[in-house]
Amino acid sequence: MKKILSLLICIIIFLSFIPAGLADEVNSLLQTLPRLTVAPVTQQINNAGGGAVNELNISNVQVLTPSNNEEINTVAGQHGYRVQAQITNNSNETTDGLVIVQVRHGTGATVEEGGKVLDCVGVSSGIPVTGSTVTSDFVLPSGLSGTAYVDVYAWNGWDAQVPLAAPNHSMSFTVNP
Repeated sequence: MKKILSLLICIIIFLSFIPAGLADEVNSLLQTLPRLTVAPVTQQINNAGGGAVNELNISNVQVLTPSNNEEINTVAGQHGYRVQAQITNNSNETTDGLVIVQVRHGTGATVEEGGKVLDCVGVSSGIPVTGSTVTSDFVLPSGLSGTAYVDVYAWNGWDAQVPLAAPNHSMSFTVNP
């Protein structure tokens, strides 16, 4: 189900670029991702009303090697990395939610906002009372250097985008060309 949802999200994002003439080639979506800005997403999260922001808690965000899950703080261009976060359920029942893992980099990027989105994945699932670990693998584009920032959000879903947890912006890592 998670793979189908991820595929569906990728298709929706791909199709949304067709009217703008940006989807002329299969690789054009990947070429356009760095042009996306974080401000609209951050504004939506900050301006969202209602919801139980403390229903879930996001903690222990880490950047790991995909091969052996060792924690790292530097990633080289065209290399893979894994982002992992612990989601704690503060309620006494399974909570349906959408966990979004986003990686940003570039001019204007700070701990909480700005820059360009390098990678973004949304995982929709029920978070059990015992909590859950969310893991997503990425490949860093080539030609970058500086600092990349990891954001993890928990919403009630794509439609209403009501926060279920305070966003976590605690993780950053160094990007080597």
